[in-house]
Amino acid sequence: MPNIPHELTAQFPNFARLLSTGPMAKYNEVKEPATPEEIEEVEQSTGAAFPASYQLFFTCARAASIGDGFRIELGAAFFHETPPSEEMLCFADYWLKGDGDQALFDVSKGLIDGEYPVYYYNHGEPSVRKLADSFHEFIERVVAHG
Repeated sequence: MPNIPHELTAQFPNFARLLSTGPMAKYNEVKEPATPEEIEEVEQSTGAAFPASYQLFFTCARAASIGDGFRIELGAAFFHETPPSEEMLCFADYWLKGDGDQALFDVSKGLIDGEYPVYYYNHGEPSVRKLADSFHEFIERVVAHG
């Protein structure tokens, strides 16, 4: 089982609980928090403003994974270049239906109350569908509760 940082448990309790007690707990991983400077540097290199709750996540853990089905890591975000997800920012591997699926931010309308809506990218079809109004909702409701 991974060592869950207190900050992660305080800010993202459902996700932290899944990391430590879920069916894949012995395969899960959490890495140490990133510094605000590291987060800002990656944000600038990505070319898109990061949502507030996404930044907060990285102050709790620079990377986290749940088995083979979910992985998020500071510095791994990139923009899709082809439809239907063109110009959406991929921020996590999220194998909801299959290997290679992803979680994306729709940055097209800019930040709304400090957040972007989160979409699921099914690479097999390919298609996108909305999952949550914010990163916090995504990580706490969608990922932690399936």
